[in-house]
Amino acid sequence: MALGFLMKLKILWALNDIEKIYFPILAAIGVPINVVTIVVICR
Repeated sequence: MALGFLMKLKILWALNDIEKIYFPILAAIGVPINVVTIVVICR
């Protein structure tokens, strides 16, 4: 029981690290796309 819980925690920590790496990249890609969409909609 405790071992399974630790495994889940490890997986969650790994996902957290992946998010920390990818979030800035996704933000850098996503923000210009959002700006373009807003500009297109506002026209």
